[in-house]
Amino acid sequence: MKLKNLSIKVNDCMAYLVLFAVGLFAILVTMGGNPILGAIIGCVGFVAWAVMFGFWFVISSLLDESRKQTEEARLQRLLMDKLIREIEACVHNQKMLDM
Repeated sequence: MKLKNLSIKVNDCMAYLVLFAVGLFAILVTMGGNPILGAIIGCVGFVAWAVMFGFWFVISSLLDESRKQTEEARLQRLLMDKLIREIEACVHNQKMLDM
């Protein structure tokens, strides 16, 4: 489980590094004397980054939410089992008293 969390964190960091690299490359091209090409690279790179890593961020947040819901469902199941046992014990005690 810890390895999955580590890989998610590494991919999140890589996403921000790629965005930084795209911006830096666009700035370098712009400063190199070609501002139109730099703007195009910046815009296209940002859109490509947003599509790729937007998908990644959505998938990783869905994974986190599904983990939380799974844990909550497990706790609810345990509480329901405990409640059923307590009700059965009360019913059994009531039958013993009626005898």
